[in-house]
Amino acid sequence: MNDGMRYSFPFLTSHTHTHQQGRVRALADHFSEKLQHAVVVPKLQPPMGKGTDDDALPPDFQINETTMPTFLNWIKSNGTETFTKRNKDLIAYLQKEGFDTFLACGTCWGGWACFRCAQDFPNLLNAINIWHPSVQLEGLLGGDPIELAKSVKCPVYFHICKNDMMALYDNNYGKIVKALRSNNIRCMVDMYPDMTHGFMTRGDAKNKKIKRDLKKGVERGISFFSASDHKPCGIFNARNAILAGLAMRFIFCKFQN
Repeated sequence: MNDGMRYSFPFLTSHTHTHQQGRVRALADHFSEKLQHAVVVPKLQPPMGKGTDDDALPPDFQINETTMPTFLNWIKSNGTETFTKRNKDLIAYLQKEGFDTFLACGTCWGGWACFRCAQDFPNLLNAINIWHPSVQLEGLLGGDPIELAKSVKCPVYFHICKNDMMALYDNNYGKIVKALRSNNIRCMVDMYPDMTHGFMTRGDAKNKKIKRDLKKGVERGISFFSASDHKPCGIFNARNAILAGLAMRFIFCKFQN
């Protein structure tokens, strides 16, 4: 974290790539530079085996049809207890350091993590940005993803791929999108028809289409967080901070003046 910056941007890791893997650090650095936010990259998941630096999946673990049952069993066995405790400790620490209003950003599992943070900390978040979301993991963990969505009280921006669950995330009929809007929550949806789930963190940037949509996804995420309509939620009055996260999650926070 760079204490010299006006903002901080804690960055949650994902089940697919830890804080040491994929594009996580590069994205964190880029958002930090463009938004002038400091960035924190915490560990929030129990590791599979030794994981990577004792976090999430091992660096050589590939998610495919063969490994999917192992992967899903790992997600389910993780439950919510470790994430909840670590996330609460993280928020408490940031608030103690003078951060008090948050924006959230994530990909895949990180999208679920953002929504759970919104549920655990009502009115904390000012906005949530998610690339290829997996909020549906709430069902695997014994909850209801629709009810989880209804607990979110801030604007949400979904960036969805051709193999994401349209029944949940389609702009017109997605059940999670409709659940958010039923509470008068602003929900934006962008479709990336050439992309598959995971491109933001592990897509090959040498591919022209992936490179194009990486640029698009990052630029639109930054614009979303820069938008003037992300007003403080009220619980912390006029002091602002920001929480975000990716198959991974970020948290942006603003220091008290």
